[in-house]
Parts: sequence; C-alpha cells; structure tokens
Amino acid sequence: MSPAADSTLARLDGPTVRQSALSAVAAVLSWLVARWFGFPEAYRAVATTLIVAQSMEDATATISLKRLAGTILGVVVGVFVAALGLNLTVSLPVSIFVLGLLSATFHLGKPGYRFAGIGFVIVALPQRTLSPSTIAFHRFFEVAIGIGVGLLLVRGSYRSD
Repeated sequence: MSPAADSTLARLDGPTVRQSALSAVAAVLSWLVARWFGFPEAYRAVATTLIVAQSMEDATATISLKRLAGTILGVVVGVFVAALGLNLTVSLPVSIFVLGLLSATFHLGKPGYRFAGIGFVIVALPQRTLSPSTIAFHRFFEVAIGIGVGLLLVRGSYRSD
C-alpha cells in the first residue's frame, strides 16, 4: 500500500466513522422532526444539527444556549427591520453591527453572534409571502430542533469517551 493510501485509511478510525454515522442519523432525525412539526424549511434544522455535530468541542449546553439566544436576537432585529421596511443598504450593516454589540453585552460570544447574524439575514433579507414574524417563529424553532437533536444524539454519544 502506498504511504498516501495508508495515511488516508488511518484517518478512517473508529471515532471518525462513529461521528460520521451519528451526524448522518442526527441530520435525518432533525429533518423528520422539523417536517413533523410542519416547518416549511426543515433544512435549517438539519444545518443547525450539523453545526453542532461537526463542532463537538463546542457542542456544550452552554454554547448551544448562546446559539439559541443569538438566534432570538437576530430574528427579533430582523422582524423589526422587515416590519419597518427599512432600507437594507443602511439597515443591514447597522443591524449586524448592533447584533455584535448585543451579543457581547449578553456574553454570547462568537457562537451567539454567528447565529444572530444568520437569523437576521433569514428574516430580514428575503422577499417572501410569509410575514417576518412567521419566518422568525419558524427560524427559532428550526434552530431549536437542530440544536436539541444535535446535543441529544451526538453529544450524548461522546460522554463515554
């Protein structure tokens, strides 16, 4: 076997295979739960689950709560901007800046700020037929499902390591 092939196979160890399998199961489970609740964009729950599953060192309850709190900040600001019909050329950078300050004020760190920005963008930027508050409601619960499934399934499996 060549050194390159041997190196590739060495990376396919038990923990790697286990994390890949658990991530796959967690992804489909979060998708099914979000679909069961009738959320039209269940892929958001899956994306959140994968963020949690692929960052195991960050997949603590504390970090996940910061992500959820950041999502709340982002969707609330997004609803406000969308409801007022503010010019996005000005309100986008101002909102992202303010979300950074709020995330710091509430000690949410980068995980909270990241999810605040994503939540804001999903609520404020798209031109959709749903109201901004409905989009915000969906976004919050899709993220909550994704975080919950990611923590329960993937993080729980690493406690014995």
